[in-house]
Amino acid sequence: MGDKKETNVVVRKVFKADRDALFRAFSDPEIIRQWFFAGEGWSADVTNEFKVGGQYRVDMHEPDGATYSHWGEYREIDVPQKIVFTWNWPFVENTVVTVEFRKAADGTEVILTHEFLPDEEEREGHRSGWNRCLGNLEKMLLK
Repeated sequence: MGDKKETNVVVRKVFKADRDALFRAFSDPEIIRQWFFAGEGWSADVTNEFKVGGQYRVDMHEPDGATYSHWGEYREIDVPQKIVFTWNWPFVENTVVTVEFRKAADGTEVILTHEFLPDEEEREGHRSGWNRCLGNLEKMLLK
């Protein structure tokens, strides 16, 4: 128990965009609301105070009206390389998400690590959700 492999999800994706644009996509609430949701036809309301110790909240809305709320606090901000924040929702508390932005041959690699997820169901659900969100981000950047 306590093995990092058991509690972490790591998602990697290379974007054909520069680090500054991707960093803004994770820090500006007006941009975040355009991609930070899990499904087709979904939408999001986003508020954040983008500073260490600042709070954020994301309310993801399904087309049928169901809402999934996530909230937390920014722990580390290293422009344009890294953002660390806590991630909470009714089923998990004080998990930690680290998003790193690394230069890659074709643009920028985003490495998202979500730590301290309590069980396999939460890990797989979050892995799937993060992959869908990053797919939405890629589509938004291509517009």
